[in-house]
Amino acid sequence: MSIKEIRTKIDRAREHLGVLAAEVDAWAAGDPVIYIAARWHRYQWLRGPPLRWAAIFGDCVHNLRSALDHMIWDLSGGTGNAPPRSEFPIFDDQTKYLERGKNGKPVHGSGLAKIEGVKDLDARRVIRNLQPFKASEPHRHPLWVLHELDRVDKHRALHPVLGWPYGEPWRLDIHDDETLRPGFRQIRALEGRDYPETGLRTRTKRRADLVIELILPGGTVEWTDNVDVLLSKLVDYVEREAFRGLEPWLEYP
Repeated sequence: MSIKEIRTKIDRAREHLGVLAAEVDAWAAGDPVIYIAARWHRYQWLRGPPLRWAAIFGDCVHNLRSALDHMIWDLSGGTGNAPPRSEFPIFDDQTKYLERGKNGKPVHGSGLAKIEGVKDLDARRVIRNLQPFKASEPHRHPLWVLHELDRVDKHRALHPVLGWPYGEPWRLDIHDDETLRPGFRQIRALEGRDYPETGLRTRTKRRADLVIELILPGGTVEWTDNVDVLLSKLVDYVEREAFRGLEPWLEYP
């Protein structure tokens, strides 16, 4: 395996990110929400977020996870040399990462077992320093988030992608463009207001700040960014920290 192949995996993940961001932009521009105010306040979708977005998200995440594993395969000597269980370790527990048996050899499933084929001590040090257990909040570490998102998408189900106007259900907050959080889109919502005592009904336009987020598995990761912002952070981290950090030991061309 060459460094170009690993680079291609990361580039493909970035392509999926671009496709998702463009589709969300186009969907939001079509004013997909109607806002209804009566004795209670609520909104409803005219067109909800398509299920396709969850599949694009999963494709992006899986390409990133694969790129990490390919790095370890390459560092372990590649086909014919790398141990069959070589993969990029992602651990929130340092004890499990370093676990050895009574014979002194790394326990199966430990972090050390996954990088057993990586002989360069400096490369092994970089891998260890990238581990979530090194962070103050391991479950908010980008690699842990990536690991959990890929694990659920690959083995269980698509991650639901939902959207809602920003703010409490009874209040649509509106911000100037320069104050919008990254990833928020401004949309126009048709407000309906009913007055039962008079029978009058009004319809007016109002603006809202739209957020598109994932419903993440309980007890796994803690992340509240918009989907495209979340993916951007994961892509950037894998490229900047993992790929560039290990690049000196990866095979060329």
